[in-house]
Amino acid sequence: MKRILTTCLLIMFVTSFLIANFACSSVARFETGTLKISPVQVIEGNPVIASVDVANVGGDEGTYQARLRINNTLREIKYVPIAAGQTKTISFAIDATAGTHHIRLNGLTGAFSVLTTPAFAELVVSHIQAKVGETVTVSANISNTGSVSGNYIVDLKVNGSAEETKTIPVNADSTEKVTFAVTKNNPGTYSVGIGGLSGSFTVLTPALFATSNLVISPQQALPDREVSIACSVTNSGEVDDYCPVILKINGIAISSKNVTVPASATETVIFNFSSNLVGSHMVEIGDLSGTLEICEGLLPTLYAGDTWVFREVHKGIEYIKTERMMREENIEGKVCYVMQVTYDPPLDGWIYEETKWIDKATHYPVFSRVSATLSASGVTMTRLVSYSREGAGNRWPYLVGNEFTVKTSWILTDFLDAESFTDRGESTVTYHCVGIEDTTIEAGTFRCFKTVSYENYQSTYEYWYSDKAKTRVMTRGITNAHTIELISYSVK
Repeated sequence: MKRILTTCLLIMFVTSFLIANFACSSVARFETGTLKISPVQVIEGNPVIASVDVANVGGDEGTYQARLRINNTLREIKYVPIAAGQTKTISFAIDATAGTHHIRLNGLTGAFSVLTTPAFAELVVSHIQAKVGETVTVSANISNTGSVSGNYIVDLKVNGSAEETKTIPVNADSTEKVTFAVTKNNPGTYSVGIGGLSGSFTVLTPALFATSNLVISPQQALPDREVSIACSVTNSGEVDDYCPVILKINGIAISSKNVTVPASATETVIFNFSSNLVGSHMVEIGDLSGTLEICEGLLPTLYAGDTWVFREVHKGIEYIKTERMMREENIEGKVCYVMQVTYDPPLDGWIYEETKWIDKATHYPVFSRVSATLSASGVTMTRLVSYSREGAGNRWPYLVGNEFTVKTSWILTDFLDAESFTDRGESTVTYHCVGIEDTTIEAGTFRCFKTVSYENYQSTYEYWYSDKAKTRVMTRGITNAHTIELISYSVK
């Protein structure tokens, strides 16, 4: 009987345990996670999402009742069915005015703040024009007119696309400056924008240089005479810049200049060069090239102020003759040097001064004029002489072995008070360049071309011509005692 009673009690205990366990497993039970608020700070007009993960750990489906309160005011209730063993996220979208707001979601609490819409002003672009690779700053003022301090996200847009984003903290009722640095490597115009404000800047095309118009003047030059070598440098870019210009002679850089060339402009660069090395010389500037000939015996160029002083012995009388280059003039269709010649004492007793017009292309006289008062009688006399020439061969440049013949005709007219007297004459002279030799005279030592003149097949004069002095430094008569020697000079 006792065993039966014990068995009955054990059956009753197991049965009650099973019934209780069954009853418990059939009820929904909910567990909540952490309250999530995103973002915790937002600009007014944008929603805030409050969410929580809810898990049903019970044995049966149930409905979770989520109550959202904002600042202790019930804002919304959601009824969310959740199956047993399932987890669901329950979210609320919250629109709120500017300020700080407190959330209560069932037993969970949190807070978020709503910032006033920022106000942007005073967009400043540091460079309206910039070079390639140059930094341009773009700035603007951002104002928080609300009562809540916070961070504002500011975008810089370039040509309509976001270039950079910055987060700018701005205290309540305050203004801050936001600055962006922009660097562009491609020329063009760029629009920029911050918070509805807009501006622009232009990246200029870099300086682009080209050289042209190489001019070597003269292209044939005497040893040690200065030559002008020039070219044009054009900047086709939009930026003022300097261009290094290098002069090369025979492949060797001998001089350089940094030439500032404004945008879309052309500048002329000039180098001065001289050499005593006779021969051809290659001249290069950039991709330009030309040839300079350094030669002896070339036709010289005279300049105003060039002066020569000679000692001349003629018919047994010694004179000091001074020749001075005065200017250039056109006469009888020719470009002439105007040469003033003075004599001390007067030549032939009456010629104190003579003016000669000398053909620039040949250095032969074209015309001469002498005006004087005859001391003995007091009569005024003027002598005009015009010359014409023809011949075979060329005087210039001087070359050893060269021979040329000149036939000179002249008309001489003397005006004596009211009367005039005319005389005509001509001569034919052959000149032969016989060699080069160093000649020492009072004016110095000169490297000279020696020439001998002949009339009627008889040698008459010897001449020594110097490139350095640009004249005959010595003349010596062979058939007479007529001599001329340079005693001083000054030439450019």
